[in-house]
Amino acid sequence: GELCPDKPWNEITDGASKSAFKESVDINDQAFLSPVSMKTAFDGMLKRKPKSVYDYFNAAYISLAHGYPRQTELQANTGKKYDRLYIVGGGAKNKYLNSLVNDVCGVTVTALPIEATAIGNLKIQAERDSGCSPRRAINRANNIRKGEYYIYDEQAKKQYALYGV
Repeated sequence: GELCPDKPWNEITDGASKSAFKESVDINDQAFLSPVSMKTAFDGMLKRKPKSVYDYFNAAYISLAHGYPRQTELQANTGKKYDRLYIVGGGAKNKYLNSLVNDVCGVTVTALPIEATAIGNLKIQAERDSGCSPRRAINRANNIRKGEYYIYDEQAKKQYALYGV
């Protein structure tokens, strides 16, 4: 990204996880909607200026994690208690962010495959077109054989199986 385009993500997340910078911002603030510079947007919202690239990323990860407690709104609206939060998409690969979300929300975080959005889209299209079984289409598209999953834990594997993969 803008701060360190040549660094691999695993190095960035590792550095962020070791950062002592613990400030956060409101990720829903308009300043973060479509800024020309995300760094400048953070500089304008943080009380202290980060000293390193990793401080910026840690502030971003902490801020994102604090954005998840809106699940309590879901609980209030449905009257149900949720003890697990499923993360899909690219964020599912970020173990540090997922651990922060787990700590902030007080729920177990389960990371589903990053392809989950595409898999769901494929399933809907297959059901609509009815030319093939959604399960078969998803398995073929992802080269999944029975008993093989791209999922981080056993609970997620069981949950994913409920959706026909």
